[in-house]
Amino acid sequence: MLEASGIFKALKLQTNYRSNPEILEFANALLSDIKANRFANLRLKANLLTKPTKDSFKKAVRLSSIVSSSTKAFNKDLPAIIASEATGYIKEKLAVNEKIAFLAYSKKSISLVEEFLKTAFPDVERNSLIPTRIYANTIFTKFIKHKWNDIKFANGANIINDIENSIFNNIEFLADSHSDTAREMAKDNATKIITGWRADYTNIITTWISAYSSGRLTFTELLNLIKDSMIDFEKNYNNNRQQWCQQKEHREKKSLLK
Repeated sequence: MLEASGIFKALKLQTNYRSNPEILEFANALLSDIKANRFANLRLKANLLTKPTKDSFKKAVRLSSIVSSSTKAFNKDLPAIIASEATGYIKEKLAVNEKIAFLAYSKKSISLVEEFLKTAFPDVERNSLIPTRIYANTIFTKFIKHKWNDIKFANGANIINDIENSIFNNIEFLADSHSDTAREMAKDNATKIITGWRADYTNIITTWISAYSSGRLTFTELLNLIKDSMIDFEKNYNNNRQQWCQQKEHREKKSLLK
């Protein structure tokens, strides 16, 4: 739609300086079937003047057609497909120190390819351009939203331990599902975030408990301060994880594209 509007100027980036003419010829055949390319009419070309021939295409491009009844069936068979169809090619290219790129329709397929490569070629360096999906640790916010009333009867002097025990006693509820995997993941998330929270806030919480014991804070005020500390820590914890992951991916991509 943008290409046909006449409002925007289209700058076509069509010259490929890495791929050979044969693979670009094959890519152009696929581009011609994409509806979004109807107006752009993108055609890839190499920076070489040589024109692909039937023989050069057969030499440069190897095609293997696999038919599956569904995406689920395809993903189930994918490791075996890669093993039978691509292992020889991978070994051939690695022997001459060439890099190999794997493209896939979905992240699920890419993860299956990665798992196969880890097993089949454990000593070969692998990099991914797929952003890692970071799931926020929401143990504290879920606990506060649904189970905070349990803490209203806690012992003020032992409030941190009471909160930790209550979280683990309700871990099945706090998990994303009732599967064993989800439960173990929730336990791991709870352990990590509680450990970090204790390290950062134990001293200040101790002063709040002292203020409560001396009558300078009510129990409700104590609970509100602790609740706010849990929410603040969880927010910072997730932000730091996200930033660390982005920086790590940036370094890996920069190294991969050198």
